[in-house]
Formats: sequence, structure tokens, C-alpha cells
Amino acid sequence: MQILGSLIFNLYFVLSTALWSLVVAFAGFFLSYERRFELVRSWARSVTHCLEMCCGLSYDVEGAEHFDGPAAVILQKHSSAWETVAGIVYCPAHTWVLKRELMWVPILNLALIAMRVIPINRKGRRSAVAQVIEHGTNRLGDGINVMIYPEGTRVAPGQNGRFGRSGAKLAVSAGVPVIPVAHNAGEFWGRNQHIKSRGTIRVVIGPPIPTLGRDPDDVTREAAEWLDVTMARISDAHASIAVTP
Repeated sequence: MQILGSLIFNLYFVLSTALWSLVVAFAGFFLSYERRFELVRSWARSVTHCLEMCCGLSYDVEGAEHFDGPAAVILQKHSSAWETVAGIVYCPAHTWVLKRELMWVPILNLALIAMRVIPINRKGRRSAVAQVIEHGTNRLGDGINVMIYPEGTRVAPGQNGRFGRSGAKLAVSAGVPVIPVAHNAGEFWGRNQHIKSRGTIRVVIGPPIPTLGRDPDDVTREAAEWLDVTMARISDAHASIAVTP
């Protein structure tokens, strides 16, 4: 049953992504960013609902009240494709820093342009950080939160990738807080895992980390430590690993 449910979900995920990408791309010509984001959120809700119905995989969010303040840099753990979708539901209107290769995907790239994403070349670290700060400051100035996956790529449960500093540098430069987000989605929907597991993903949204007048390295370290401690609380696989900022 789990295999069949996962196949149905995977098919819906692919087809709905293509359809909604066209809708959002067209909406980019006449709707405000907030309205466009609501369209994307409607798609994300449908995907998470389908995932629950077909695969028995739901989620629970703790700390949603920490998003009540002004625009911020969101540093979210990256271990699955799940958080790239579900985060659209439980996080306020935001855009994403993502690898430029996604801009080469037909149809999807049109929607990404409409959503004002910040594509970067991960091989050019210095230029990538400069792009994040330049374009991220612009988005934040427009009241749009910026989502960054500080480890850069999906990391398996029980592991930590190198924690990037671009998010903290952007936050310090723009004078906005950092909000860390932890979750254990990788235990249910891992990288290249076609068959999803049943269960409840735990999401924990941390309190805003102030950045005014601080060194980006200190902000990075504080965010990484919070994520490490929180991941150890919600995931046994992370209980004994160390932070690598």
C-alpha cells in the first residue's frame, strides 16, 4: 500500500508542479508578490494534503509565533525535498536562495522568476555571497523574507554539512534577524527516496536571533548551535553529532 500511495503522490507532485508553475508564471504579469505567493501556497497545501492522504505522512509545527515580526532571513535545515514545499505553508511570504541549475528547468524557471528567487553559482563562493547580499537586501527591503538552506545541499539524517555564512552576512548587512528552522523530514522522505514513510514530521521554528552590530560568524555559530541542539531533541540520528560552522 505504501508503494502504491507513494507512486500516486509522486505523479501528482510532478504534474501539479508543472501546472502551477504555468499559473504562477502568468500571474507574475498582473498580481502582487503577496498574491503570487498565496497561489504557490495553495499548491503547497495541496501537495502536503496529498502526501498525508496517499502516504500517511503529516507534520506538526512548533514555534510558529516566532514569525510574527518583520521580514527576516530564514535558515532552514535541508535534508529532504519536503521542506522546500511544506515550508511554503508554515513560513510567511518568502523567496529562496537556490542553485542556478534550477533555472534551466523548463516551465519551472518561469515560476521561479515570478517568485523573485536568488539563483547562485555554488562553485563561485565569493560571487555567490555577493549576489545573496545584493539581491537579498532588495527582497528584504520589500518586506519579503529570504529562505536560505545554510548547508547548501540536502544532508542525510545524522549528519551535518558545512554551515554557510551567507545567511548571517545578509542579515547583518540588512539589519534583520535570523530565524532558524529545524525538522526531521529526512527520516521520512530522504534524498532520492521514492517510497515515503508514514509518520509525523516535527518542525521547530526558533526565536529570532538579533544581528544588529554583530559579527556574522557569531550569528552563524549561534544559529548552527540552536539547530544542532534542536535536531538532537527531535531526531535520535542527530543526538551525538557536532556542529560544523
